[in-house]
Amino acid sequence: MFLGTCGQQYFNEILRSGIKTKISAGGDFMNKLHFTFGPVQSFVSQARRTIDLFSGSFLLSYLAAAAIKAIQDAGGKIVFPEVEKDPLMQAIKGEEKGFVEVGSLPNRFEAKIPQEKTEDIARRASRALEDAWNNLAGEVKRLLDKEASELINNEFGKIWDRQIKNFWEVNWVIGDQPRLLDIRKNIRNFPQQEEPGEKCNQCGERQALCNKDKADKKETRRYWNKFAKKINENHALTFRLDGAERLCAVCAVKRLIAVVRPYPWKVPEHYPSVSTMATLTWKDVVINKSQEHKDVLKEVEKYVQAMEEAKLPFSDSIKAFPHWKELAERDKSRVIEKFLRLDGEWLFKESFVKSEFPGKKDDLTIAKSKKVAADFVKTMKEKWQIEKPSAFFALLVMDGDRMGKLISDFTRDSAKISQALADFSIEEVPGIIQEYHGKLIYAGGDDVLALLPVDKALYCAKIIAKAYKDAFEKRTPPEIKKRATISAGIIYAHHKTPLGILLKDGHDLLDNVAKEETGRNAFALRVWKRNGPILTYSRKWKEINCLEQFQKVFKDYPNRFLYKFRDMPFLNELLGGNDDLQSILTAALLKSREAKLERIKAEELALKFYRVISSCGEQKKLDLDGPLFIRFINQEVPYANNIGTS
Repeated sequence: MFLGTCGQQYFNEILRSGIKTKISAGGDFMNKLHFTFGPVQSFVSQARRTIDLFSGSFLLSYLAAAAIKAIQDAGGKIVFPEVEKDPLMQAIKGEEKGFVEVGSLPNRFEAKIPQEKTEDIARRASRALEDAWNNLAGEVKRLLDKEASELINNEFGKIWDRQIKNFWEVNWVIGDQPRLLDIRKNIRNFPQQEEPGEKCNQCGERQALCNKDKADKKETRRYWNKFAKKINENHALTFRLDGAERLCAVCAVKRLIAVVRPYPWKVPEHYPSVSTMATLTWKDVVINKSQEHKDVLKEVEKYVQAMEEAKLPFSDSIKAFPHWKELAERDKSRVIEKFLRLDGEWLFKESFVKSEFPGKKDDLTIAKSKKVAADFVKTMKEKWQIEKPSAFFALLVMDGDRMGKLISDFTRDSAKISQALADFSIEEVPGIIQEYHGKLIYAGGDDVLALLPVDKALYCAKIIAKAYKDAFEKRTPPEIKKRATISAGIIYAHHKTPLGILLKDGHDLLDNVAKEETGRNAFALRVWKRNGPILTYSRKWKEINCLEQFQKVFKDYPNRFLYKFRDMPFLNELLGGNDDLQSILTAALLKSREAKLERIKAEELALKFYRVISSCGEQKKLDLDGPLFIRFINQEVPYANNIGTS
């Protein structure tokens, strides 16, 4: 949506005439343009697969780059963020033709524009963004027309055009204060269009693509069963084949953009699933053991052969992890390579059901491959002491604290702040995520989004927080350095939990727990099991070592006891009373059937319990979610030899 209505022009005219910024630049007067577009969070979070998550983030950055380039080409200068060394910006200008890994540009930026060209340049940027989106969507539509022509008719085209055109809402204002843009965003330009028929089951907002207007669920599912098979003939695994995935035009662009590859530079074609991320550390341990014992390699080979016979697909997501790529290149037998290319999903018994199985669909094949997978995991545990693979992965969301206020308070130093953020997001974050075997989804300005193994996520976040401080130490004056902090939200989730729900909760955890409740410069952790979240723990970064103390003290406590004790409502009132709390702890431990402790041992554990809980952290409350988090990590990845903090 652009600056075309009378009301919009009137509003922007008020801003231009009332708060016009004149900046002398070599004798010329410049206006300051504030530009943004959306939706952002919903566009990214509406994802069923990791490729949807990556594509959403990358597309946002790509569209921002198109708008920024239009401004620069017309004589404008980008003030914030720093874009000159941004890989995506260099690629879109044709200066870099290598590999652009992730999105790195935000959806909001500021520019200095020659006064006489202000409105024209703002409109050029808006048109460039819209043109870039329409061109990308057009590439996807041409693919669909070619691959599934007999299933696409005029009704399909009407749905497509309705959803693609005017999808983005673009806002800009001219003035010195960034807050003017927030005021502008509160004025909507057009009412949202009504979406009839069966809804897309990725976003839940727009009608699922179909060749019939107002098609019901049964008709839409039948259509997508045929549609998915057609597309998958040349592009395996793009869609599920049972009609369970029914996407709108916008979500279809996100899914298929990696297939179309419309960019003149290389981007990731395959993205590791959350199941692969969950099992990554386990596979590393198995491979290390196989290099010491040939019998382990034989078990791996048996498993791989059975999955091949079942016609399970092998992905190229191995390329996402340099240490896996290196292992595969050294593997002359190709056993290890194939093992790594098999999705982590096929190490879990619950995945071997007909509705989920992409291979040979007969019951005998599914049952046989399920048994081989179960026996493989069992053998690794019983014979080689490698516990079963974790079913959990970590989603990391990080964001600078009060960045908008920092920029507003130090407008004269905005270039230095911008340089610090560029150093952080471009130079530091990608290497840190890679070192801890994660997969970066987005790193731009003060924002980070990544997937990681559960045993590495918290320490990785700690290192990123230090890199953030170091970037500001290097680039900015003391009064900015001391205020430059970053917070993190980390969701530890079962690999079958819907990704969109987790991303939304990750932002909630970051904003409401790490920042608001804990006071920023903090981390917040939340564990999601299949039936929902079970614990939340947050602390300041300086208190992260509390978790290591919990590791030492609480390993002797049974889980059921900790959960039961956590939920006793009156315990926080006793935190200041050593004798009362210790007595209750001792009595509860003696009563616990799980613990089976003698009085002397119970009293000893109760004393340790009290000392650690009462001394660890600034928050004077009895918080057992910390010890429970440690128990969760130890149980999920006992083969990792650490708790994720060091």
